[in-house]
Amino acid sequence: MCSPTACSFDEFAGHLRECLRRQFDYLQDDIKDIVQEILLALHDNLHTYRSDKRLTNWVHPRACYVVTDFFAARDRGARQSPITSIFSLFPERIRAGYQ
Repeated sequence: MCSPTACSFDEFAGHLRECLRRQFDYLQDDIKDIVQEILLALHDNLHTYRSDKRLTNWVHPRACYVVTDFFAARDRGARQSPITSIFSLFPERIRAGYQ
């Protein structure tokens, strides 16, 4: 990975995208959003970056937090789906007894 002064923003985002694509190949539709969230988190925490330390040591934990938040939000969304949508899978005679 490059340092903030050694590569462009696009190159850095490209590194993040490629890393996420390799790790989460089943999330191709969400990679762009996750990278954007990571970049926002890095920007918000730029004041904590120390140039005497490796960039990856600073990026990695923030990227992990963003990915963890993504999965948690996706999981919450799945759990909050309305129960009535599940009833549509059952025949009318069964649905009538529960609604």
